[in-house]
Amino acid sequence: MPRGLNDTTPEAARVHLDLVRNAPPGRRLRLALSLSRTLMTLSRERLARALPDASPQEIGLHFVAALYGPALAEEVRTHLAAQSP
Repeated sequence: MPRGLNDTTPEAARVHLDLVRNAPPGRRLRLALSLSRTLMTLSRERLARALPDASPQEIGLHFVAALYGPALAEEVRTHLAAQSP
């Protein structure tokens, strides 16, 4: 079981882990996708709070830089600039 801050009892954590492990593949995929969406949303919200004057596009570029590195974020920025009229 993971260590650190946790408000779940060890028994409840074991039951939850067993439920996930025994879930059909489709259910496990939906859980993983939901968790990914939640984490991306929370990350973007944190960036928006940290950069209150940034546009949604700038927040997206900071998100790309955090996940994939500044070089890719700069390439995306250049691509978007070339697409603008």
